[in-house]
Amino acid sequence: MNKIDILGFKIESFDSESFVEDVVSFKPNSLILGYDTDKVFVKHKPGNINLRKELFKFIRLKEPRLNYFLYPVVFIIDSCRLFLFFLVLFLKFKVKVVVSENTYAVFLIGILRRLKFIPQLIYVSGDWLAGHNTKRGIWSFLGNEVVFPLFDYCACKLSDKTVEFTELIKNARRVYWGRQIARKEIVYSPRLKLMATDDSRKRTGIAFIGNIRPDSGFELIFGLMKELRDSFDARLSLIGPDSENLRRLLKSSRFEGLAGFIDFHGFLDRDEFNNALMDCFCGVNLITSRTSYSSMTVPAKICDYLQYLLPPLVTPNLGYYAHIISENQLGLVVEPLKDEITKGLVSLYKEQHIYRKIIIDYIKANSRSLVKDYLEA
Repeated sequence: MNKIDILGFKIESFDSESFVEDVVSFKPNSLILGYDTDKVFVKHKPGNINLRKELFKFIRLKEPRLNYFLYPVVFIIDSCRLFLFFLVLFLKFKVKVVVSENTYAVFLIGILRRLKFIPQLIYVSGDWLAGHNTKRGIWSFLGNEVVFPLFDYCACKLSDKTVEFTELIKNARRVYWGRQIARKEIVYSPRLKLMATDDSRKRTGIAFIGNIRPDSGFELIFGLMKELRDSFDARLSLIGPDSENLRRLLKSSRFEGLAGFIDFHGFLDRDEFNNALMDCFCGVNLITSRTSYSSMTVPAKICDYLQYLLPPLVTPNLGYYAHIISENQLGLVVEPLKDEITKGLVSLYKEQHIYRKIIIDYIKANSRSLVKDYLEA
């Protein structure tokens, strides 16, 4: 039976590459599995292990409404399939430590941990979803207010260590349950990595990564495009999935004569980000809700902006990371008001070279890996 020192189960996000580098540099004989909304795949494997690239596909129905109404059934079926997937994996390989970010996967792996299939399980908790009323729909409400806290509780109890991205997540869990749930808690901030290089070009693009939700503030930027183009040759560069909100805005852009200044790239693999963002000078995340679910965590899109040398323009509603941006002068924090947003974007445009240098210095100064620390703690 082949031995694996660390099995990582990692969501495909801004820190995927740095996570692989940090784990493999610590324990070369490690297997790192990535996952997204559609599949589980191999990110890194030791040379003596033979696995195909794509390992597991989640059930996804083509009809959006049918997919929505049947979501609980699909979730249960996929969870059972994922449980069997890990069972087979642990029967095939002798794994010493499992590190997983996925709350629901940690619950499933935790059951196998109690059945002695693996000796150690580490739960990396990057979110706290309960208590944020910006979520819409019955499944979102039940998922975030009922299902998530229950599975998060079980994940903490079934794990040997719980690693939180921020103190806020740790405190929110303690307040919710009225006591400490995890056996051992460690606060850890993911490492950023430079994914682009600076140059002397004057860039004119404004980047937005992710879903266009009612509280994302994207419509504020969209409504300012004509005014911004009086100051410079502003363009919008969008990376993310298709949605009703997006289609509505793109339709409106055609009527307002803005279609030629909006580049919609759709959902991209992360190795395609550089080409899509290379002409952008900043990234935006103008959250309008005071109870955004991202207020306690490390937002992936903000970290992507920084890694691609794009100073973020955000609102105070971003929460935890708004303070990081302001304190380190990595970008600007503005109120979700048209005048402040316009002023902020023009300022970032004019001083983009200065901000890029600050971001480079910040990432280099915080380049030490902490993965080894929490694995050994």
